[in-house]
Amino acid sequence: MARHNNNSGTRFPITIAVAQSYTRLLQIIGLAVVYFIAGKLSYFLAISPEYASVIWPPSGIALAGVLIYGYRVWPGIMLGVLLINGLIPEETRSISENLVSVGIALIIGIGASLQAVLGTYLVQRYAGFPNGLTREKDILWFLFYGGLLSALVNSTLSVAMFFATGRTSAESFLSNWGTWWLGDVLGIVIFTPLGLVWMLQANPVWYNRRMAMTLPVFVLLALTATAVFFTRNDLVITWLIFLIGLVLTCLVGIFSLASSGRECLLQLMVEERTATLEKLKRRFCSTFESAPIGIVNMSPEGLFLEVNQGFCDFIGISHQELLTLSFGQITHSDYHLADVEKIGRCLAGEISGFTVENKYLHRKGHLIWGSFNRKTDSTC
Repeated sequence: MARHNNNSGTRFPITIAVAQSYTRLLQIIGLAVVYFIAGKLSYFLAISPEYASVIWPPSGIALAGVLIYGYRVWPGIMLGVLLINGLIPEETRSISENLVSVGIALIIGIGASLQAVLGTYLVQRYAGFPNGLTREKDILWFLFYGGLLSALVNSTLSVAMFFATGRTSAESFLSNWGTWWLGDVLGIVIFTPLGLVWMLQANPVWYNRRMAMTLPVFVLLALTATAVFFTRNDLVITWLIFLIGLVLTCLVGIFSLASSGRECLLQLMVEERTATLEKLKRRFCSTFESAPIGIVNMSPEGLFLEVNQGFCDFIGISHQELLTLSFGQITHSDYHLADVEKIGRCLAGEISGFTVENKYLHRKGHLIWGSFNRKTDSTC
């Protein structure tokens, strides 16, 4: 019996640990697959086979993946890089050339992983993530730390490796480095917010902004790709169109990120305030109905808008019937002029309220005394 109880007591934590391991493995594999597909598709954005792609969407996907799933999914970035660059030796190359190619792929993978991890740390530290990036200040810090600064990692490490292995010359070092850095920056600025808006389903600040952020970005990318296709015979014009299109896409993406964030934040604030007001209204109604004294809500003309049960019991008239009467109809005629004069001063702002002793007509026909307290700013 003791052995049975011990096994049953440890089975549940082990099951949870196994499920978490499977989940983490699926996240790593999923990130690698998306990284690989995005990398292959980005080759279509290259001006020609001789030029690299000016934008590298996998860098943005990598940062979004680590921001959402945590630092432990970095192997997915490494795996994605290796899938793109390939680790299968080519028969036409020597063993040393194949080893160099493998080493370069590993360095690029390490650089891409470090870049995403560093970008995540900087965005969490200085841009306040996980927030909705709704304030201009947070968006500015995200662009600086997540894009401009973190993109220095992979571009510097990878291009330095190309130079050390003789794959690039000293003369072309800066141009290759700048192209790599710019491609990663554009990929982060455009595709990291899109990754967040589609993958953070439980966060309404991101979820409610999907189409507002996605549609304009993809329309501009499609227009840019179409223009590049029809002008591909003129390399200068093609580059000019491509750069202008990408810059506009970045600006529109940043604008949609900021504007949709403000709109979503405002909507959430309205919903929160509405819920608070509904809660206060229910609390007020409960207090209004259960108050031991008579409380009425009147229009400036003296018509009853709402009465509580305490006032119904005091005057001996039902709730439904009181709503068809005015305050003057239940007040003794001797007090009409005084009440009208004081109510007029309240409405004119001369006084904020008054208290008088009046005689009122009970339902059964006799007169009853009551203290009438009037407040112009009261809700009852």
